[in-house]
Amino acid sequence: MVHEVILQLNNDIVLQALLSETWCSAILDSGASSTVCGKVWFEEYTKCLPPDDISAINYVESSKPFRFGDGKKLVSQQAAIIPASIGSHKISIKTDIIDSNIPLLLSKATMKKAQMQLDFEDDSITFRGDCIPLDTTSNGLYSLPLTKPKSLINEVSKDTLTGQIVLRVTQEKSDKEIAIKLHRSFGHPSANKLLQLVGNAGKRWSSNENLKKEIQEVTDHCKICQIYKNPPPRHGFEILPRTPHITSN
Repeated sequence: MVHEVILQLNNDIVLQALLSETWCSAILDSGASSTVCGKVWFEEYTKCLPPDDISAINYVESSKPFRFGDGKKLVSQQAAIIPASIGSHKISIKTDIIDSNIPLLLSKATMKKAQMQLDFEDDSITFRGDCIPLDTTSNGLYSLPLTKPKSLINEVSKDTLTGQIVLRVTQEKSDKEIAIKLHRSFGHPSANKLLQLVGNAGKRWSSNENLKKEIQEVTDHCKICQIYKNPPPRHGFEILPRTPHITSN
């Protein structure tokens, strides 16, 4: 079976901006018949996972051919079964991995198998009894957090976080190491979002001025953020985005 990936967002600048918004999240693509992600997204996703989840990733052989809407052909390098958290539930997602700057596109088949119910009125998805708010990217696409830290940082950004959050460090680490781990685990957020979260984590965290300094430093010098957070201008023309989707022949 040959899969044709018809990405109406196949302009590099638009894809770059989309990827910057979807670390540790999946784009809901009801038109897709196969779940797929780009190599960069996959590598960053694995870095955000705890050690036990990283060791649980199962790699399988795959050489599935994909053809993009602009005619470009790519073959998946491999497929992986990755752990994810949706709401209060831990699940596994199988995805092909291709050498392209795309986020994880969650296919219709995957969502249907999981019995997800999408509510356009409330911008939410129901999964195993949990009603989960969805994010909307700047291109108007729904994205679903796949890790608990990503869900939490999204709540911070919406100013709906109440009470004190709990941050734990299982091993002795320097403030810089903690800052790097937090930055990756929460999906490359802005320094302000991460500082706001740390400020709600109790006196041990909120009073650590050196940690706050390291968080700012890590954010300012993160290579991934430098590449994807500030894509170049579009040179005087506007591209109207449409939902990326995958069809198979």
